[in-house]
Amino acid sequence: MTALEGQTDSVEEIKAILEKLQEDASDEVKRLIKAYNPVAKHNKNLRLLQKCSDSFLQAAATFLGGKPVDASGKSKYKSRDTLIDWLIMAIEGYFRQYCVACDSSYTIERGGALQFRCAYCWGGSHNCDQITSQPPVLCVDTTA
Repeated sequence: MTALEGQTDSVEEIKAILEKLQEDASDEVKRLIKAYNPVAKHNKNLRLLQKCSDSFLQAAATFLGGKPVDASGKSKYKSRDTLIDWLIMAIEGYFRQYCVACDSSYTIERGGALQFRCAYCWGGSHNCDQITSQPPVLCVDTTA
């Protein structure tokens, strides 16, 4: 499955989102985001990002709002591939999403305030009343 399947955004719109995502990024994070290919299948992006060094992967994860290492500096991920999967999902989390609760499309801005994030993929939910009035399931409260 590619990032474009099930999306209403065109390739150009997704490329514009990827460009915007690179604002304020270090050169290494920019290179990692540029390596991501929205028209490629997940496994191809996995192979592309496997070529990045651990420091690139950790810098990108931190930039995208994750916490790739614990306080002692040990990786929170079982493998590099797990971290890369997370990075792919984090990047795709910035693409246009559709909320079935309020029947509207939305995008999440990097650094924007989110009510909840998925504890697995770290994707965000926008703050419509239908979402914020529900108890979180597998979510992390980002307002605490």
